[in-house]
Parts: sequence; C-alpha cells; structure tokens
Amino acid sequence: MTYGKRLATITACVAALGLTTPATSPAQEEGLGLLKSLEKAGIRGPLNPSLYAGQCNFSNLPGIVWWGTETEMTVERLASLAAPIFWFSPDEPLLRGTEGREIMMPEHLPFEDSASAPVVYFQLDEIVTLKGVEGELTANSEDRGQSLLDISKIAAMRLGFFAYYPSEAGLGAHEHDLEAVEFKLGMMKSDGLVLPDLTEARCEETNYVLVVTRVIGKAHGIEWFWNISDVDADTKMPFTLLVEEGKHAIGILVSASTSLMFQNHSIPWALPITRVTTST
Repeated sequence: MTYGKRLATITACVAALGLTTPATSPAQEEGLGLLKSLEKAGIRGPLNPSLYAGQCNFSNLPGIVWWGTETEMTVERLASLAAPIFWFSPDEPLLRGTEGREIMMPEHLPFEDSASAPVVYFQLDEIVTLKGVEGELTANSEDRGQSLLDISKIAAMRLGFFAYYPSEAGLGAHEHDLEAVEFKLGMMKSDGLVLPDLTEARCEETNYVLVVTRVIGKAHGIEWFWNISDVDADTKMPFTLLVEEGKHAIGILVSASTSLMFQNHSIPWALPITRVTTST
C-alpha cells in the first residue's frame, strides 16, 4: 500500500500522548546506542553486516525505511516512508466480496468528504531530540502534514496510524470502529557511534538513517489486548498488519515487551490526526 498526497486536517479526534523525560545524551547516537546496550535501544544489526561493506547502502538493516543526506523532512513524508500494509481476511464482512484494487478499506471518517481510495490517518505523537536543542519541528497550521522536521536534531519518534471502519461484527458489535497502531522510529547517522558497530556500510558524506524499532498493535484501544513486535533481522518492511476479521483489531507478531526509556523533548502541541488517501 502506497500513500498519496491528498491530505486534510482533523482538528479533534485523538489526543497526542505527551511523554516528558529529561535528555540524557548530548549526541543523537549516545541516546540511541549507548544506553546500556544496542538491544535496549531497539537497534539491531543485519544478519550479514559485511554485505555492503564500504558502500553507502543500509538496505539490509532491520527496520530500514529510508536513508539520505537531506536534513529536513515533512511529517507527511515521514508517514509515507513508515506506512504499513493492512492485510484483511478474505471473509471480512465489510469487504462484501471485493478484492485487490476494488477494496475500499480502511474508510474515511463519516464527517469527511468521501474518497476514491482507501484512507489511513496518521499522527506524530512524540519527538525525542538532542539535549538542549530547539527547532526540531516547524509547524504548518494550514496543512499539518507539511509541518517540517529537522531530522538532524531528532533521535526517535512515535508515529501513530489510525484506520476507520463504519461498523464491526461479533460480540459487542458497534458502529464507528477506529483502530490504532504505533510505530517507534529511530534516527541514526552513518558516521555516528551506532551504525559503524552494526554494519560495515560506509558513506563519504553524512547520511541520516531512519529505522522502525518497534510496532505496537493497539487492539480495540484496550491496553490488555495490545501486542508488540520488536523489529529484528527477520522483519520485512513495509510492516504488515493483520486486521482481525469482523472486529478489525490490529494484530502483529508478539514478542517480549522491552522498552527504551529516552529523556525527551516533547512536541509543544498536539499534531492532529492527518488524513492520507491510499492506493494498493
């Protein structure tokens, strides 16, 4: 599933989660790679670290979604790079027999204009930055998806995706079903302290490397049902989400739940959920 350019702002849907913990590191790589161990940072190396030795190629890094030399990125582009695949059961009642490009799920929210393709919403919940830095986010009040991130100042982020369904089936069935998933993202530098220990890939100029480190399927919005997958060398991107038949809870592979505690620079205001029209 790829994400297109059609965006609209939703001003009141889901509140952003604002975690506040003080920064522990003056460097991005120290925040990601030197907190006890790389494992606790959620950063893992490839099965074959020497595959791209001497090349500026990080394609075999677990969770890799992007690398490049530019230091700025819109929130829309960030969501497009990390965007998951939604996998529906062939017996999903709302499919009504549709297949492939005929599938029109997830749908747009009922108070929005209709769309000619599936729609997924995203929300940037948290930015973890270097200690003492400012200016990591330049807000665009007219088009929140075009808010600009200075990725040279960012160590990690929490990005949520939201899928809307007009109804669900089964026990406790109801209308207006909104299901969520959270992606934890890490940003590293090619010439920093983490990547050289993970891979033998090398770049002539500084590249910023974006990886997904953890995915949390927030099934039914009830924490008891949440399932967590920590990215490893066997994880393939884009990440595939399994949508529960009829109930639409997001399911992923379950692994041990270990969390990385960052001291952070919270977003000063909540970015509303933003709509992205999708196509298969």
